[in-house]
Amino acid sequence: MVRQEVNSCLTPNTKDPPIGYNPAEVIRGALFNWVQVPVNGTYVWCKLRCLNGAQSEVCGKVTLVELLKQKETVKDFDKLAEIRNIQENLCKAVLVYPSFNEIEKIIFDEDTVIKDKRDRLAELKKVDLSSLPKEQKAELLADMEKEEMFISFLLPEDMFAFLTSWALCVDVSDIKKVNKEMLLHAGLLARAGHDNPTAHLSGVFTDRDPDDLNEAAWSVVADFDKQRDIARKAKRGK
Repeated sequence: MVRQEVNSCLTPNTKDPPIGYNPAEVIRGALFNWVQVPVNGTYVWCKLRCLNGAQSEVCGKVTLVELLKQKETVKDFDKLAEIRNIQENLCKAVLVYPSFNEIEKIIFDEDTVIKDKRDRLAELKKVDLSSLPKEQKAELLADMEKEEMFISFLLPEDMFAFLTSWALCVDVSDIKKVNKEMLLHAGLLARAGHDNPTAHLSGVFTDRDPDDLNEAAWSVVADFDKQRDIARKAKRGK
């Protein structure tokens, strides 16, 4: 089956995306899209593949619902690296031309900064940490983590952020518009109707969003019930 390749998602769509929970290719109108991707402040045409819900979930679990994101805190290097790995997996999955490996090779072969970073990291690792005072040891470890993060994730920050957002359809869905009031309303209707909150949320969403939206809605309903019980007990105590 031949699929149409359309131009950049940076220009307004002439066709409104469909309401409901659909794969990214349905929302964007094609499986493959030629898109202007930012790379260190300039734009490069890249051929990107749309991911369905299963394909994006394979890359790793990431939520776009603000209510759930507020519960996530990045406290250490391992957690940050986990998040970055998910983002990198998404970038690898959507990049068709040039591929992620082709971009990586260009950066490895031509970017002298990478070599300098590797050399510095090698020198830092030679230091005997047991001989350092506590504060100096913490500073050295922080420097090592920073250099390792830079070397491990080679894409420029603007490209990295754009591709992640594009893969998850942040620019063409309504997922970022969902608020606590909408989730509470949907959750209460779902409880009364014995179904899921997503049945009561109208908008443009991807087929990977329902689990997040349902989880967030039920969380809001539980908090609503808790606050209502507290208010009732306080009222009876007066």
